[in-house]
Amino acid sequence: MNEILFRLKYNSLLHWLINSKIVSKIFRIKENAYRDYQLKADLQKYMPVFSVFYDILKHLIYLLVFILASFEASDFMIWFILLMLAGFSTKVLDYDENMKILFQSFKIPFKDIFYFKLKRRFINRFTYALIFPLGFSILIKNFRFLPFMIFSIFFFMYFAESFTLLIYKMKKPGYLQYPLFISLILICIIFLILQINPYYLLILMSIYIVVSLILIYKQKRVELFFDIFMKNIKSFDESIKSIEDLYTKETEMDKNVNPKKSLSIIKKYKSYNLYQYLFLSRHKRIWYKPLRNSSLIQLAVYLIFTGLFYFDALPDVDYQMIIVILTSAYIYLLYALDTGQRLIKAYYRNGDYHLLHYAFYRRKNEIYKQFLIRLKDAFVFSLLPITINLVFSLIWIIWFKMPLSVTLNFFVSIAFFTLFFNINYLFVYYIFQPYNYSLDKPKFVLTIFGILTYVFVYIDKPWLSYKYLAIIFIIILILYIILSTILVYHFTPKTFKYRD
Repeated sequence: MNEILFRLKYNSLLHWLINSKIVSKIFRIKENAYRDYQLKADLQKYMPVFSVFYDILKHLIYLLVFILASFEASDFMIWFILLMLAGFSTKVLDYDENMKILFQSFKIPFKDIFYFKLKRRFINRFTYALIFPLGFSILIKNFRFLPFMIFSIFFFMYFAESFTLLIYKMKKPGYLQYPLFISLILICIIFLILQINPYYLLILMSIYIVVSLILIYKQKRVELFFDIFMKNIKSFDESIKSIEDLYTKETEMDKNVNPKKSLSIIKKYKSYNLYQYLFLSRHKRIWYKPLRNSSLIQLAVYLIFTGLFYFDALPDVDYQMIIVILTSAYIYLLYALDTGQRLIKAYYRNGDYHLLHYAFYRRKNEIYKQFLIRLKDAFVFSLLPITINLVFSLIWIIWFKMPLSVTLNFFVSIAFFTLFFNINYLFVYYIFQPYNYSLDKPKFVLTIFGILTYVFVYIDKPWLSYKYLAIIFIIILILYIILSTILVYHFTPKTFKYRD
């Protein structure tokens, strides 16, 4: 199995190097490199060691982000929240193109694949538990969280797989998953604000371990691992089908055509506006669900804080600290739900890739016109979270006498980042064209953007107390929109192309 996986990764890397004209010329890499079987055999011996070192490198980079963020002991719960968020999806059984090849092409038994990935996952968590808790403890000059951090790392590894087993047979697992997800985040935020000892969370974690083990054993849910594995492969295959095969509940409604409504839509929208309307209607599940979930989470968090203010549960509260926590959490939520990136993937795979084969669609004016229409929709998608933020900001100022400057900076920050995430992905899409048809090899620019987002979430935010922050953010946003539209107009005829 190691040999097969190594060959797949090696050939994939070689393909990328050969197709990178600059790299291939510098290192003189040619097609005959594929046939250097002796080199492959020699390198393959070191693959397990390389995998471990690669894990260690990622953990060190993650620790470096915390060092740059100047973390303190009081910020410990932020790390715990991020660790918890990753625990809501299986990592051993998640879809992997290599898993599918091993299972379907090489007929390797599922049991062998499962234990191979489980072992790799355990090694990854083990190296993480060795490096990060100790490094974090040295960083904050406090070792009292060290045992709790190590336990949490392995607990959420177990939680990810066991929770997947427990909800697999539910008809609508989201009814349990999302309320639990939101509740746990709120509990952690309360622990963070009130500075409650996180070791109390061990009670909840221990209860879950005992109850889940009993359920899994009595209901023989371990046998469901294979079903989950097959479902994940099937789900991925369905998700990358072309628009002709992408029939969701929303598109099935096309069978029951309402002539009056159809005519009114045709009269209301023309040209690319009509195309955009139909595209968003057909792909409603891509943008509506993340928008709904993020708005519900935002609403729940704001209601909790409003309740705490109402019952005077935070008499000596530092409003600046609350604003920093809420802003950091919101930025991470935008990045995690990833509505903007999902939408540009749909634009490319199910629309632009095919239309870019036609000369009329590649004309400067046509590209620019389509960009402006999509830019307008990016603003529309931002209206709901901005409105929720505006309503609660006014409530906090009028009824709870929160300082005006602090609340205004908070409102402007949330509005700025909501708009920025939607606009930036669209700009990157037109200027850098980060995807190919399979959507599996995004360009390096999106990876850099992800790393910078993590750093920005973690770092301290003294700018939230600046007197003229609102004016600064408005100027930055206007300049960014102007600059992006100018660049799109002038450069997209060269950059906005289909990539196989």
